[in-house]
Parts: sequence; C-alpha cells; structure tokens
Amino acid sequence: MKYSLLFILTLSLIYNIAAAENPGRNNSNPGQKIKTPPAVSGLTNGLAAYYPFNGNANDESGNGNHGTVYGAALTEDRFGAYESAMRFFGPDMNYILINNSPSLMFSTNAISISVWVNVEQFFYWDTTRFVPVLSKEVNDKDNILETPDYEILSVNDSLGFWPVGTLHYNFQLNRWVHICVVWDGGTLSLYENGNLAASRAVQFTMAYTLSNLHLGANLHLGDEYLTGKLDDIRIYSRALSPEEVDSLYHEGGWMQEIIRVESPNGGEEWLAGAPQQITWSSTNVDNVKIEFTTNGGQEWRVISDNVPADRRAYEWTADSASSDECKIKISSVEKPSVFDESDSLFSIVLPAGLDESEVTITGKSALYQNSPNPVTNSTRIRYTVPMNNDQRSMIKVVLKVYDLLGREIAVLADEEKSPGEYEVEFNAAGLPSGVYMYRLTSGRNVEANKMILIR
Repeated sequence: MKYSLLFILTLSLIYNIAAAENPGRNNSNPGQKIKTPPAVSGLTNGLAAYYPFNGNANDESGNGNHGTVYGAALTEDRFGAYESAMRFFGPDMNYILINNSPSLMFSTNAISISVWVNVEQFFYWDTTRFVPVLSKEVNDKDNILETPDYEILSVNDSLGFWPVGTLHYNFQLNRWVHICVVWDGGTLSLYENGNLAASRAVQFTMAYTLSNLHLGANLHLGDEYLTGKLDDIRIYSRALSPEEVDSLYHEGGWMQEIIRVESPNGGEEWLAGAPQQITWSSTNVDNVKIEFTTNGGQEWRVISDNVPADRRAYEWTADSASSDECKIKISSVEKPSVFDESDSLFSIVLPAGLDESEVTITGKSALYQNSPNPVTNSTRIRYTVPMNNDQRSMIKVVLKVYDLLGREIAVLADEEKSPGEYEVEFNAAGLPSGVYMYRLTSGRNVEANKMILIR
C-alpha cells in the first residue's frame, strides 16, 4: 500500500510586531542579502527545489520550480537582511503556488524538507491549532508540512486520514526556528536547529503525486493559511545526513541565541517561603533576567534583572502567596526578544496548617558580597528587596558605591522595585586601587559591604 507524507511542524507562538513592515518590493534595496547554497559537499545533490526568497519566489536549485506569489510579501530574514524571506498574512488568501514538475512528484522512497519558520499566529480548525507550511495533495489525500498542536510528523495512508506514524516535539517559541524532517525509507527523523529532536521507525511506499505544491497554505481539506514567515526552503529527493542538516542550520554563519527554562517547567509544587532552584540552559547569551507570574502571565514580577547566563541556576525563595498559575520567564538582558518561559503552570503551595499571613519571605534586605572580590575591572553585586507581611508593594531602593572618604563614586540603583532578588554590575574601570564601600538602602533597611580594587 502506498502512503502520503504528512509533515507536521509544531510551534505555539505569541509574536508581537513592533512596527509594520513594508510589504512592497524594492530590488534595489542596498540592505538585501543574496544568499547562496552553503559550501558543503553534496548539499546540491538530490535538491528538487530551493527557495531563498532573494527578492522573489524563484527556485534556485536549477530545476525551474519557480513560485507565483499570491498575497504574501517579502520581508527581513533571520539575519535582518531586507527582502530575503517571505511573510504570509493568514486567512487572506496568502500563499505561493508552484506548478507540478517531475522533480516535485515525490515518487522516491526518501525525502528531506528543510525550512526556517517564524510563526506569528495559529490557524484553528475547530479546536486544533495548525501552522500550514507546505502542502501537496496526493491521491485525494494530504501531503502536508504543517502543525496540529504538538504533533510533528505523521504519515497518512492514501485510503484514509489516520496517521500510521507520528513524531511529537515541543518547540522553542517566539523566534526563527530551523526544522528539517528526514525520511530515509525506514526512519522518520526530526531536527530542530541542527539537533536531532525525535525519530521513529516508519516504513511505507510514498505515493506518486501530480498535484501542485503550495507554500504557506493547505488548500485541500479546507483553506488553512500560515500567519508568519518562511525562508530558505529546501526539498530533497534523498535523505540528508546529520552533518548536512547541521550545515544547513549554520548556513551564513548563523549562531542563534537560545534560552530554555529547565525548572520549574510545569507541574511542580514549590513550598512558599522555602528556597528553590530556578535552572535553565542557554546558547550565545551573556546575561539573563528572571521573572515570575502568579496569574498565568498577566503580570510579571522581577526576581533578578541581571544574572550571568552561564550560571544556569538561581536560588529563589518562593513567593508567600499560594497560586496554581505560576510560571518563570527568563530573557536575555542584551536582547529581550530572546526568552523562554515555563511550558506550563506550576504551583506555589503553603506549608501545612499555615495561611498566607503566616508565611514571611524575609524581614529585611540582604546585601551579598560582590563577586569577584578583589576586583580588577568589574564585579557583580546581588541584593534582596524585602517582602514582609505589611510590605508587599514597590519599595524605594538605593545602591551606591563610596570611597573611604565617603565620596560617592557610583549610583547602581535608585528607583522603586518590587520584592525579589536583583543583581547589578559595577564597572570599576578608571578607578585607582583601594578599598571601596557599597551601601544598600531598601525602605527602612540599610546594609553595607566593602570591596577591594586591585590594579
């Protein structure tokens, strides 16, 4: 029996456009970056179609599978280059049509699809979320690259719609993501950002298809349209190797900033007033900001506004208010659009026999020893803003550095802050060697420590 291939890609994303992009086209734009296939041996072998969107929807594989654009518009790519990616606007008949050709009949028993995706909004079919990326009808059934919820890749037989093979994966949200699905005739493999994310054994014979190819839409079972961006789409009539997939991810020198919340990531029960470990992983990120919410993300409170990303863990005393709608969010200080939050809600629970009025996080501020100390160029100072039974609102916080003569050297904080833990950097460049004092005033609490500067 022959089967059609249903490639399902899951991204659950809330994406805010800061400024309207120009949907027009200007091929003379000096910011346009012309992309070429990466200089890796073999990556043009078996290439059926390649869409880098260099000012148009032309196929640059040499097979002439050029696209006709309906409603979509050129936009910036992941590098910020103008008119180098394609943006689709959802349910307004936005898609790219590619007429069928011998190189797009998918009659081989191996296939690879590589694509960069940036999702802005889901398409809903009843209560199921979809992100249609690529579709091609086969035998009156679907041959689709799209996303229903967290189901990544399905193989549907040509006589019905029940999947005979699926892969599941929860993708990083709110960013460009590189997805590559490889089927080698016996195994379906899903790669995210160059890394193997999931795989499973699936054997079938791919169905012969004469229908046209659509990018950004599935027009067979009902009009489903992508709201988001696509770039660097490659379709191969063979299975790519892991090394080739990794090369495609790093094409153009791409080094993506990534943050992942490890814990709490959903389902935990943390005891109010007890110290807990917030953990994360990161790539190409220097410093992170840590926030939490007790109402499912409607409001966020800062735990620390600057923590070295390579620390990968932060001790936090859980809030004294119990809640079943808690999440942690960790973002890049240098690039706030790079962030992650707990995949689902966790709980803060009260100790047995106590109510919220009996749980005290801290009765006074805490000023920790700077690190490193002695100081050569810069150092970091961590402090806690208190939260008492009668003190839960914003608190005036002042953190200053003085020399031994009492002269003010630097103001590191002078503002209202919510209760929590914070960390700031003190740049001592230009100061002579010696002993310096730093003093924290938090409400009515005052603490001081000393640091040593060595040149």
